[in-house]
Amino acid sequence: MREFFREIVHALEEGRPVELVSIAASDGSTPRGAGAMMAVFPGGGITGTIGGGNVEFECQRLAAELLERGGDALRQFRFTLGDAASLGMVCGGGVTVEFQYLPAGEPFSYTHHPAHETGRNLISRPSPPTPKLSSTPCTHAGIASP
Repeated sequence: MREFFREIVHALEEGRPVELVSIAASDGSTPRGAGAMMAVFPGGGITGTIGGGNVEFECQRLAAELLERGGDALRQFRFTLGDAASLGMVCGGGVTVEFQYLPAGEPFSYTHHPAHETGRNLISRPSPPTPKLSSTPCTHAGIASP
C-alpha cells in the first residue's frame, strides 16, 4: 500500500494529475471489496487494481476521460447476466466505484484508514479556508453594522 501512495505522490509532485479509483461499497460476490484502489495517470499508466476484468477495464476508460477534464464521479456496476447495468460477469454482486480527481500542484492529505471503514477515499483535498469576518464597520442598503 505504501508503494501505491508513493507512486501517486511522485506523480503529483512531478506536476501530473491522478484519477483515484476506489471501490466505495460492494455487495454480494465481487472480485474485490470496499477499499480496493487503483490510480490512473496521464498517458494511461496505472497502479493498483480494483479487481480486473470488465469492471477494471470500464473504470480505466472512464478514469482516463475524467482525468482529462478534471472530474469526479460515482458509478455502480452489477455482476449479473442479462440486466441493463450488467457487465456480462456472473459473480452475482455489485460494486459502487468512486472516481476522485487529484490535481497536481494542490495540497492533499491521506490517512491510513481503509475506505470500507470510513466510507471515503484515503486521499482528500483540504477544504478551502473559512473566510474571516472583517472587524471594519460597514454600511449597506441603509443598514449599519456595529
